Amino acid sequence: FEAMLYAARQAGQALRLASRRLRANRDFVRQCCAANGACLAYAPEPLRRDRELVLDSVAHDGLALEFAPPELKDDREVGLTACTQNGLALQHCLASIAGDREVVLQAVRQNGLALNFVAWELAGDLEVVTEAVKQDGVALQFAQKKLLGNRPLVLLAVASSWHAVKFCAPELRHKDFVDVALTAVSQHGPALEFVGPNAQ
Repeated sequence: FEAMLYAARQAGQALRLASRRLRANRDFVRQCCAANGACLAYAPEPLRRDRELVLDSVAHDGLALEFAPPELKDDREVGLTACTQNGLALQHCLASIAGDREVVLQAVRQNGLALNFVAWELAGDLEVVTEAVKQDGVALQFAQKKLLGNRPLVLLAVASSWHAVKFCAPELRHKDFVDVALTAVSQHGPALEFVGPNAQ
């Protein structure tokens, strides 16, 4: 029991090497999942439906949500726990969770690129997009078009990552918005390639 638990802590796939008796033991599987969320992928199907076991798994590794059944991918507490641990877990949540503003804010604060998986209306929410680009400026590419011309938002994104200049509205690359160009170029000289000729 202890040796197998140690192995599962090191690598989730070790759980599949456990005896049938151990794999059917809820306490053993729960301990494995709490120590290594990836173990959920190798848990027997009935135990993957165990809410507490899934919560333990996603608290350790949010991406383990991929292996949960649909009803738990639609569970707000499970989704929030997973997205707090790894914002990209949002991709495994069902639409109702990807449209939950609190869950989405938690996800994009943890990983700005989670903006790619939010409900469409939240990709146009200034606060959500601001939180995402603060964490990773490249997340700007997943914002609704109406926000790509928002100068303060774009400056924040470009300050986080010069790559964000590639995704802003073309008018912000104009000479009147030289601050956007300077912010990008100060981080990475070749960013000049993405700035309009009037701002060069």
